[in-house]
Amino acid sequence: MGRYDMSIMLGYAYEETLAVATLIIGGVLDDILILIYAFPMAGAMPYLIERFSEMSEFRDWAPEGVKKNGFVSELKTMV
Repeated sequence: MGRYDMSIMLGYAYEETLAVATLIIGGVLDDILILIYAFPMAGAMPYLIERFSEMSEFRDWAPEGVKKNGFVSELKTMV
């Protein structure tokens, strides 16, 4: 990865995706009423949104806001 700077090209998108998903799945939006501006493209989130939606729908660890409103709805509150 270092030879072709893949960590620079892919690392930022990975970190953004991880940050946005952690805020939503971690229930931060349920606990804190603040305006959060998500990163312009949220990393790879546009490509993985369906997977996150499906996974959070059937998992016990999904916070109430995600269970009630859905992952996509919670994501929309960030932009």
